[in-house]
Amino acid sequence: MKEWRGEPLEGKTILLYSEMGLGDEILLLRFAKPVKDLGARVIVSVRAPMFRLAHSLPFADAVIVQYGPVLYEFGEVPRFDPLPWAPDYICGLFAVPAFVPAGLTYTWSPGSPAPLPSGMGDLELLPCRSAYLRAEDWSPKLQLPPGFNIGICWASGTYHQEFSQKKSLALRQLAPLARPGVNLVSLQKEYDDAEEMRSLGIIDIMSGVTDFADTAWIVDQLDFVVTVDTSVAHLAGALGKPVWNLVRLDAVWPWLWETDATCWYRSMVLYRQSTAGDWEEPTNRMFADFNSVCVALRPPQQQRTHVHGHPTTPPQ
Repeated sequence: MKEWRGEPLEGKTILLYSEMGLGDEILLLRFAKPVKDLGARVIVSVRAPMFRLAHSLPFADAVIVQYGPVLYEFGEVPRFDPLPWAPDYICGLFAVPAFVPAGLTYTWSPGSPAPLPSGMGDLELLPCRSAYLRAEDWSPKLQLPPGFNIGICWASGTYHQEFSQKKSLALRQLAPLARPGVNLVSLQKEYDDAEEMRSLGIIDIMSGVTDFADTAWIVDQLDFVVTVDTSVAHLAGALGKPVWNLVRLDAVWPWLWETDATCWYRSMVLYRQSTAGDWEEPTNRMFADFNSVCVALRPPQQQRTHVHGHPTTPPQ
């Protein structure tokens, strides 16, 4: 298979393969669109946990399972399940914006292992800033209690311990989200916070989850998501679900140096550290915003009222 470097694709078949981590994989799936727009028949390969979810991508003519490359190991050549058609070209999803207008500027030279984004070019060219994946029905029935249902994820995966520790919170640091009328739903697949979860009344149904399609169905039932910088943040953004994403100070990719809004997902708000390692400041900003959300959601008779210019809050 020939590596694609921007050749005409009308009537051609191209295999686009995933790179980097699972969150990056979700983000990069959007770049199948500008390739499809060039008239190509597009095969998208994804890792097994993403396989069912990727079938909802409207720009893929076929989806297959990919094995490798291991996270951040750019030199490994991925292997694939049998292809439905013989591709004319192959290209990593991360490399697509180097060869078509797709909103990113790139530094790349032939023979290098991967192109590197150096910043945003024309934001209007960035595809799929709104929802581009869709949740399918899931067999387990999710019975959420009445109220405001918030999905939370507080710890990154442990594949890279250094990055994971920088990106993760202790569950107790999200405790101010727990309050009457708010139901916290865990989106954390692996954790060692069972006692803390019980004390906060967190609903946990992740034991039945097998892949990202299952998680997507849960996220689709929620009002919004609060998470650290993990694949859950990308999943919620790609589904168009409102999501508040806590990111470390030096989280350059993919958030570049954005604060508040992000170019990637219209439904996402970033709460970035202002000091490395300090989560208190961004979480306090987030809790202040959450207080405003909760006030807005109260029935009119329970909302803050003013008596002679002084605010009062009815008892809860």
